[in-house]
Amino acid sequence: MEQLFDEMIRVNMLEHEVIYHTMKSFKMLRDAAKRIEEKFESKYPENNMGFDVSKSSEYVFEVSFGSDVLAFICHPDVYCFPKNHETMRLPYVTENKSNSYCGVIEIYNFLSESFQLNKLDDSGALIGRVYVNREGHFYVEGVRELAGFLSRFGSEVFSIAAAEKIIESSIEVALHYDMFVPEISELTRISIDSFMAYRDKMKLRSGKKIGFE
Repeated sequence: MEQLFDEMIRVNMLEHEVIYHTMKSFKMLRDAAKRIEEKFESKYPENNMGFDVSKSSEYVFEVSFGSDVLAFICHPDVYCFPKNHETMRLPYVTENKSNSYCGVIEIYNFLSESFQLNKLDDSGALIGRVYVNREGHFYVEGVRELAGFLSRFGSEVFSIAAAEKIIESSIEVALHYDMFVPEISELTRISIDSFMAYRDKMKLRSGKKIGFE
C-alpha cells in the first residue's frame, strides 16, 4: 500500500511540474506576441492593417493581423508521446521516461473573415504544437518554419528567445500559407464552432497520447 501511495504522490508532483512549466511557457508566448504588437504599432502607427493580441481566457490568446488570426490554445492536461514518436528515441527520454510527459500548446491559423462574418462552418489549420515537460524542456513540431525543434528537446529550456522565434515563425507560416499546397500529413483542421467552444467554454478533449496529425 505504501508503494501505491508513493506512486500517487510521484505522479501528482509530475503533473504539477509539467503544468507549471507549460503555463509559464504559454505566458512567455503571449508576452512575446504583445512585444511584437507594441513594436508594430510604434513603427506603423497609421497602418490600417493592424496587429492585435487579445487574451480570451487563461488558456487562449489570439494574434490578429491582416486577413489572418493565429490562435494559441494551452491544454491544462498532461500527455505522453506515443511509443513510436521520434522523441521517444532520444537519450533524454529513454534514460528517464518522466521526461516524455508534456503539456501541449496548439497553434491554429484562421482567416479573420471567418470571425468577422461569423462563418461557423469555416475551419482553421493546425500549424504547430509546442510540447513542454516537467523540466521546462520543449519540442516544437509543425509545418514548414515551425518544424526542426527536435534537437532542442532535452538540451534547451523554454525561454523568451524561443517564444519570440515561435511567434515569428507562426506569423511567417500564416502570411504565406495560401501560397503553397501543404502535404496532407501536415494538415489537421478545426471548425470555427469548435474553436469558439474551446475559447469560451474550455471544452478541451483529454487523452494520454498525442501526435501531430
